[in-house]
Amino acid sequence: MRESGKTIGICTSIVAPYRLKADISNIETAAKFICRLDESAKKPENLQKYRATIPEFSIKNNEEFMDLESSKIITLRVNGKHNHSGATPMDRRQDAVVGTAKFIENLSDNPDIQFLETCTPIWGANQITDCCEMKFAVNNFEQNVTQLHNAQKDAEHFANVHFERIEGIEQPDKESGIYVDIRQQLGMNPKLTSGMVFETVKDAVSQVKTKFDINIKAMGKPYQTHSDLITVATKICETKQIPYEIIPSRAGHDIGTLTKNPNARTTLLFCASSGGSHNVDETTTVEAIEKLVDVESTLAQEELERANTLYCQKESSLEER
Repeated sequence: MRESGKTIGICTSIVAPYRLKADISNIETAAKFICRLDESAKKPENLQKYRATIPEFSIKNNEEFMDLESSKIITLRVNGKHNHSGATPMDRRQDAVVGTAKFIENLSDNPDIQFLETCTPIWGANQITDCCEMKFAVNNFEQNVTQLHNAQKDAEHFANVHFERIEGIEQPDKESGIYVDIRQQLGMNPKLTSGMVFETVKDAVSQVKTKFDINIKAMGKPYQTHSDLITVATKICETKQIPYEIIPSRAGHDIGTLTKNPNARTTLLFCASSGGSHNVDETTTVEAIEKLVDVESTLAQEELERANTLYCQKESSLEER
């Protein structure tokens, strides 16, 4: 909104989260699943339907390892930028998990390289992760250094992240696996999202034998705001000559609990900001906040007058009876 010169966003619909925890016994398979899910969400036909995020990617490979004594053990940290999974467009992310998964996928067919573990030290259920770590073993390091370098550069470009060498991984004392957060917009629902996820899973495990258990955590449905209030808010912005945009919300909001009431008239207004969402760079100007308050207070006053008119009409009707 800020880039387009709009001050107020008038929300038409609000996403609902579809979340799951997956227990995957193979790092390479998990990486392929993450990459396929990310690629699917970035397709032009899906950009308006949903946004997919993997906040957690913490797995220890359960397979028998090659002879590690003759291998070079490398531990890398992938650095991205913390941001909100719903509010941040797919093409503007600096996603450490996606960068890690892409690096692993690029090297998954190399028999000299075996991934031992991955870890997201700090993560939140609705967050793009800013740090993901991995440890892997390399045989014949000199012969593979070029491929390692190319895999890293491709992953950095793909996910807009950067890599650094670290001494080791300190795995948190918790269950391993991957956590998936999908923000469904109108046109999607839990049934369609489940089908999309399981098709992606099937593609990831089609050529390997691996354990893949899924535990669904949330299956919400997207919802609409009230069309009358959208119209009223639009007229208020036009009267006050405040630049506005009619947009869907890509993040969930508590207002959804009110929207489930068929008698409720709900709306959601945004003001322009920059720097992303849920991070230290998020910035909103005082001017934008003042204009938002102006529109909201006018809208609230008009709603009170509408409610008072309806109340008076009802009282008059009762008196006539």
